[in-house]
Amino acid sequence: MIFNPFDASFYQSTRTKLARALPPASIAILHSNDKMPCSGDQFFPFRQHKDLLKLCGIYQEETALVLFPDHPELEKREILFIRKTNDHHKTWEGDTLQKEDAKRISGVSQIYWFDQFETIVFPMVTRAEKIYLNSNEKGQYPQLIQSRDVRYGEKLKRQFPWHDYCRLQPILRQLALIKTKEEIHAIKQAVKLTGDTWNSISAATKPGMYEYEIAALITYEFERQGAIHAFEPIVASGASACVLHYKTNHHKLIKNDLLLVDFGAEWNGYAADMTRCKAVDGTMTSRQFMIYDQVLHLYQIARSMMKPGGTIAAINDELLAYTADALLQLGVIKKVDLDDNKDIVKKFLPHGVAHFLGMDVHDYGDRYIPLAPGMIITCEPGIYIHDEGIGIRLENDILITKDGHEDLMANYEL
Repeated sequence: MIFNPFDASFYQSTRTKLARALPPASIAILHSNDKMPCSGDQFFPFRQHKDLLKLCGIYQEETALVLFPDHPELEKREILFIRKTNDHHKTWEGDTLQKEDAKRISGVSQIYWFDQFETIVFPMVTRAEKIYLNSNEKGQYPQLIQSRDVRYGEKLKRQFPWHDYCRLQPILRQLALIKTKEEIHAIKQAVKLTGDTWNSISAATKPGMYEYEIAALITYEFERQGAIHAFEPIVASGASACVLHYKTNHHKLIKNDLLLVDFGAEWNGYAADMTRCKAVDGTMTSRQFMIYDQVLHLYQIARSMMKPGGTIAAINDELLAYTADALLQLGVIKKVDLDDNKDIVKKFLPHGVAHFLGMDVHDYGDRYIPLAPGMIITCEPGIYIHDEGIGIRLENDILITKDGHEDLMANYEL
């Protein structure tokens, strides 16, 4: 991918916000992601840790940022460590960042090589009362691979066992909720690339193609414009659309089937998320259109609720009643079914209808946080009828504004 950092003032402002949120005499330490081995001497494409990226704009491995706002020496209040380049790296991998490059990008004046990390940071830690460390706190997704943040954090704990260690995640989550003008611009660029790509692949779709051909067209459009996938695309035809995170993408597109595509570009570190459905041969059956029309109606209702003061939890709860009405009209359930089991609706809409969007496609923020101007969330209701082999989901990205919302994908027909 092509990564073009924001102006250094963006990263300086973000670090200032974090520094102000730290208690007195606190040090915060953040690390880059590792290069992940694939097999033999091969590695998966490197993806930078989004928390570190937002604070310094450095997109390479072996990077660490240390903030100690109260340190008595000004030059030790912000320090950035980067990988030391050498002739071997230049020969095999090309140029890496020099100190002056890192200073220009990040706005951090004190730059050191990463192999100096312990000799510089350990003496600083002795002056701190609290040590703030980062980790992945999405509890529903067990972390099977230890991150650099955790690995180096455990080393610190062995070296300084009696210090007060604290979680950096709650502060970072709070800072990520309201997007800046730079971030909104980046997400709008990702949205445009995603929407334009949908228009292109929709026009190319026809019976006889394979789902992986559609996925390949998405990859082509993204990569030729310097972007990557924000997440692995879902290209599901026929009954496969009832599988929420279908990833096989190997079935042939058949006439009279529907095609569901859930995908998004990542542009300059920021994600878009779009879902569209269409008939493989261009014309829906009457039954498919009936279900599609109900999902579109649910989308319009859900979007109307997306405004300051509401919560995703409340939107989810309120939309269940409308979804029940849709299912009754479609004849999928009967009133007696609903009376006997209120949760039967979740059989046909098992997921929430919104999530936060930002540097990650499922960005920081939870369903109970009141929505506020500058937040970006998705709107994505669906209906999945396994017995009929029909799954339909529609999804746009929504910017919350002081007067309500802006549908960032309004230019791309649902």
